[in-house]
Amino acid sequence: MEAKNNNKEWLTVLLSIFLSVFAVAALAAILAMLQKTFESKLSPTFNWRQVLGIQTVYAAPLKGYEALQVSANSQITMKSGETKNVSISFQNIGTEVWKNSGTNFVSVYTYEPKYRTSVFYDSSWYAKDQPVKLTESSVAVNKVGTISFKLTAPSQGGTYKETFALAAEDKAWIPGGQFTITINVSSTTSVVTSTSPTVSTDGDTSSSTNGYTATLLVKSVKKTIQAKG
Repeated sequence: MEAKNNNKEWLTVLLSIFLSVFAVAALAAILAMLQKTFESKLSPTFNWRQVLGIQTVYAAPLKGYEALQVSANSQITMKSGETKNVSISFQNIGTEVWKNSGTNFVSVYTYEPKYRTSVFYDSSWYAKDQPVKLTESSVAVNKVGTISFKLTAPSQGGTYKETFALAAEDKAWIPGGQFTITINVSSTTSVVTSTSPTVSTDGDTSSSTNGYTATLLVKSVKKTIQAKG
């Protein structure tokens, strides 16, 4: 009789564990569907699983795009009006192949805020808020791609911070593709030095002021004649 009671207790415990696991799995599935449905209305960094303490390992990044920056021009110095080329390299750690043409081509946009007009805009840019497309025609998963574009410094000197971000056109901002360049711009100023003519009391003056010297000599001769007369 006691053995039967023990068996019933074990069955009750196992059933409770099974139901708990099933409930957590079902809740996670429901939240995943909700997150996908309202994804466009939520912050990209918002995650219901993190709020509830549910840890989930993703098999692939959201929408298949993710980048890892491997090199960059993080700080440069320019003179006002000067044009310089900057290059940034990213490793494709997502699941989608990057392309520089066709649907969802990869490019770089101005950021913070998005689509802003940059004072470093150059006429070579693809668009006012979109400096350039991916250099390579395609970048496979785990390979490295490059973004290379020109910056033209404004006339106003100072220290600027320009932020840009990778994007798959009409699909997603690429996680890990945001970067900021600190730019020190020095303004160029022309200095003009003027020299006043030097007049000597004995009539000897600098040859660089011949016109002014002749006038002084004529006045000097007139004064001498008047004194003698």
